[in-house]
Amino acid sequence: MKMMRIDQVCEVNPSKTIDLDPNTTISFVPMDSVSTAGHINLDKTISVEKVKNYSVFRNGDIIFGSIIFGVG
Repeated sequence: MKMMRIDQVCEVNPSKTIDLDPNTTISFVPMDSVSTAGHINLDKTISVEKVKNYSVFRNGDIIFGSIIFGVG
């Protein structure tokens, strides 16, 4: 089996360009809305104008959660 890096088979961290009205309401997925079983709770929403500091997901995306623990 040939080993490949993930960025060789898909786009990783694509552009955050959002072509929607800033007042449009979209799903908001904080880490606690993603289960370890792969389920996503889409009950929370946010306006497009507030997504500047968050990752943007589109329909069809595969997401991976990561938690970094400090040492020392």
